[in-house]
Parts: sequence; structure tokens; C-alpha cells
Amino acid sequence: MTARTLPKGWKWFQSAADSMTESHWYATAPYDVEAVRKLSGFNDDAPMSEQISHPAWNLDRTVSAQSWNALRLEVGEQIKLYQKLISGGKA
Repeated sequence: MTARTLPKGWKWFQSAADSMTESHWYATAPYDVEAVRKLSGFNDDAPMSEQISHPAWNLDRTVSAQSWNALRLEVGEQIKLYQKLISGGKA
């Protein structure tokens, strides 16, 4: 079996398959999503239409996918978004 690794700080786990569902891969972010959202100007008291149009709306604590490769892609997208948000949109 090959080593499963994600970028530093990211933790991963795999759910067990059962008679109803296949196994699924999950990864949790190493940063405080709420703090990053606030830093980026996200306002969770704003109307929902404003919240979902803000880029920070798509920053997740946990991402999931049906395969390891898809999970790595999801984590990569989250890292890009995180870097953009903490740099004030300049990434």
C-alpha cells in the first residue's frame, strides 16, 4: 500500500463501506475557518445572498470525495482559496 499524504497539517480519514454506501474520503483543514472568514470580510450576519456570493463561503472545515485522488484535488482547491483569502484576494 502506498503512503497517503496531504499537505502539512491536513488530517484525513476514510469512512467504512456498508450495505448502503461506499467508503468515502474526508480531510480536515489545519486552520480556523471562522477566523479566516472574518479576516476576509465575510459577514455571517449579512443576508444569505451576500454570504453565498462571498469567496469565503466556499472555504470548508472538512472536504470529502469518493476517491483519494479526488480528495487531493479538493484539498488543493481549498488551499488555493485559503491563500487567496488570507492575502486579501491577491493570490
